Amino acid sequence: MLNFSGQKSKTILRPTIW
Repeated sequence: MLNFSGQKSKTILRPTIW
């Protein structure tokens, strides 16, 4: 689950979380 959420976030919310 974290992998899926992380991948999507890295693409869209990359500067937000990462």
